[in-house]
Amino acid sequence: MTWPLIYAALFAEALVLTVVLTPWAQRVGERWRLTDVPDPSRKIHTVVKARSGGLAMIIAFFAVLTVNLATAYAFGGRVPLVGVSVARFVENVPSISGQIGALLLGTLIAAGVGLVDDRRPLPPGVKLAGQVVAALVLLPAGIHVRLFGLPDSVGMVITVLWVVGLTNAFNFLDNMDGLSTGVSAICAGVLMWALFWAGERFTPALLAVFLGCAVGFLRHNWFPARLFMGDGGSHFLGFFLSAVAILGTYYRPEGDAPRLAVLLPAVVFGLPLFDMITVILIRLGQGRSPFQADTQHFSHRLVALGMRPPQAVLTIYLLTLAIGLSGLALLHLPPAAAWVHLTSVAMIFVVIHLLDHTGRQRPTEGDSDHA
Repeated sequence: MTWPLIYAALFAEALVLTVVLTPWAQRVGERWRLTDVPDPSRKIHTVVKARSGGLAMIIAFFAVLTVNLATAYAFGGRVPLVGVSVARFVENVPSISGQIGALLLGTLIAAGVGLVDDRRPLPPGVKLAGQVVAALVLLPAGIHVRLFGLPDSVGMVITVLWVVGLTNAFNFLDNMDGLSTGVSAICAGVLMWALFWAGERFTPALLAVFLGCAVGFLRHNWFPARLFMGDGGSHFLGFFLSAVAILGTYYRPEGDAPRLAVLLPAVVFGLPLFDMITVILIRLGQGRSPFQADTQHFSHRLVALGMRPPQAVLTIYLLTLAIGLSGLALLHLPPAAAWVHLTSVAMIFVVIHLLDHTGRQRPTEGDSDHA
């Protein structure tokens, strides 16, 4: 029970600190005009709201991580309060310090790009360039996709596309109160479980801190949201999750997991990616910029079908969880059974597509991207 106790402690610390810091982040947003102005054509809130909530999550994440690593070293590998030894883990940290540093630096760069955009909107090309730079930071540290003999150069290209794509997916998903925050928490929880199940120990600890930050912010971001996370928050969520997903190991030749287990991250993040891809295709088909906010997201289609916004968000939570749990099974199923689960996931996406298509025939005015 050693590691579950540590994860629970990290989660609780991050949750409490985020809850405490969020009101401060709101005041900072109001003071520095990091605000979201009402727009009846594409947003449902009627008052100016701060979009600086990402600051609370970012600061809480780095504070909890730094303090706990420093404390573990100071106490010789023994975690205070929990009273358990992680000496072997602490001894191994220097061997992966380069990867940890690259992950955290890339996360800071991505979040910084988002925060700058919150203060003064950046041109899409500049914003995209910043995201690419953040993704490139991962490569020298060896954080890139490795798939069954695939050349490293190809794996690196896939990595940049994956990280930039998922960063934008969570940015796009930030279109209703609590949506991006809750979905990121569910994805983090499933990924944490999967990596622990696969034998990882440090990466789930990072995800436990992240999960605490997301759940802590959700307290202030649920309907009606007191403030928004802004691009700073959505970039933090998307970049960190995309990078950690690559950092983890899902398949080992000497293990029992089938090769299909490498698809687990794509399955877990399937719904955010589906929403982003469909919205981009719709906007391009209409001759508009893919970055122009509107009410054509899956969440808006559910509202068009008669759901209230909180109901639409909860529906997406459940779909994300169902898809993620189906993907989780890939770690321990024989290939034939794994294909059955992947088929089930495909059927869920068929249902999502049908709901999305039906809702598109009944346009509605609603909330749109806070970004």
